[in-house]
Amino acid sequence: MRDKVIILLIVYFTILALYKERESLGCKDNSIIGFFTSNPPCDNYNNQYSRMLREDNLNNPFDVFDRIVIWRRSFILALLIILVYHFSMGYPFDGMKMLTSIIVGTFFIYFSFSFYKYHLDEYIYKEIRTSYKL
Repeated sequence: MRDKVIILLIVYFTILALYKERESLGCKDNSIIGFFTSNPPCDNYNNQYSRMLREDNLNNPFDVFDRIVIWRRSFILALLIILVYHFSMGYPFDGMKMLTSIIVGTFFIYFSFSFYKYHLDEYIYKEIRTSYKL
């Protein structure tokens, strides 16, 4: 019973993360068939971040990067890595170990994204703003 609840939680958060990521990328077609057959499947001009730059009139255009949701990308990447590892090694399914692995993987990937954003990206944005007087 516990494994079924864990599987449902993983599936729910996976669907939520994928749906929200597609929405932020400007993908409008909710069907999988439409996603693969439409040309192009996502409208880059009308994605969430492009609209923010055009409509919000930000004083600092790099502020749009502060609104990118990193946990979703971290979760999706950790889920893929853990699933490939788990099934390629042929381990018997243990829901608690799987959930723990996904949470720990998400934390480490999120930490690495945040680390590079704080220590590298912010410095680069500051240099660009100074050099181009933005």
